[in-house]
Amino acid sequence: MFYNLIKKLLSLILIILFILVIPINFVVGAELLTKRFLAVKDTYVRSKYEGDNYGDMESVYCGTRDNKSVYYAYFCFSLLTEPANTVKVTIELHATKEFANETEVLVYSTVDWDEYSVSYLTCPRNIESLGDYEMEKDGNLSIDVTKYLDNASFISIMIKCEETRFKFYSREYYLNNEDSEDVKEYAEAAPKIVWTYSEPVVIDGYSFIFIYAIIGICGVLVWKRRRTIKNK
Repeated sequence: MFYNLIKKLLSLILIILFILVIPINFVVGAELLTKRFLAVKDTYVRSKYEGDNYGDMESVYCGTRDNKSVYYAYFCFSLLTEPANTVKVTIELHATKEFANETEVLVYSTVDWDEYSVSYLTCPRNIESLGDYEMEKDGNLSIDVTKYLDNASFISIMIKCEETRFKFYSREYYLNNEDSEDVKEYAEAAPKIVWTYSEPVVIDGYSFIFIYAIIGICGVLVWKRRRTIKNK
């Protein structure tokens, strides 16, 4: 008698939940996700050939060579792709070689420049330091620019290195090899901006009821078993 009453009560509760809860989505937490976008332009300038432009090259040189020529690397990224609930924004660059030791580079923000005409003579001189960064031994460089966005539509950076000369992969390195079987490797090496953002984890009403129905059934079975053992 009592057992039948419990079953009817549980059935009634499940029917009420079914009616009230199904249209509702439940936020049960948040997860961090990332989106990556290719640089919109990149190039480098060289003091020895101060009038030359290198905007169509597959590599972006940086550093100094035997104190005879200085290379400045330039990259530009769109900020119009910013997702909601952004947590962190980084620029990821990859050198074409590994280093014996960590290598320090100097990073600056710059005004806009034209990829296919800028040269050492015309490169931006209005620059603001974003700090010193260490190139990892495997050639990777990650630059945190979260606090420098300031509602801008783009961010442009210049990189200097006083220790050695090396080169980064450029956006052309990826674009010129989009049809390759190894396109994922080219995409991974290309310069990109990485948005880290939070996304709510949502459970729909059906899943919510299903979970609680399972819990309720298990509870009834446990209670019934205990009652059976008690009556023996």
